[in-house]
Amino acid sequence: MTNKIINVLFVVICFTLLQSCTLSVSCLIYNNSGVDIIVTGFDVERMGESKVFRRALKPGKTVRIEKWDWHPISINKGGIVYKYDDRHGVPYEYTGFVGFGPFTKRQFKAQIEPNMKIYLIPINSSFPASEFPAQPDGFPLCPTDFAC
Repeated sequence: MTNKIINVLFVVICFTLLQSCTLSVSCLIYNNSGVDIIVTGFDVERMGESKVFRRALKPGKTVRIEKWDWHPISINKGGIVYKYDDRHGVPYEYTGFVGFGPFTKRQFKAQIEPNMKIYLIPINSSFPASEFPAQPDGFPLCPTDFAC
């Protein structure tokens, strides 16, 4: 009987801990720049390590950037590197949930334009967005070293 109580308590504690974890935010980003670009960021942490990734992204294609709110990203367009160090939090209404249970994460959609600005688009919209809604504070994102 004592073992059953301990097992039930263990399951309840584990479930509570998993539900109280902070959800990471990932970005599904679409290349609408018109040219090939290389996106550099960090992949999902595995075994406590963040892995740098570089993804070639052709026009009209998407890539998922994990842990958007934790690490800087950069985009190489024709040999010019655009850094996005000053990223802002994404308002809740632009996010949706993907995954299940303890693997759930928040995700939002964004689109890179030819001027290298990154615009938020509604989570239920499809790519490419031809018009953008009014952008929240801090958006569209502009490269750190370039005036927008």
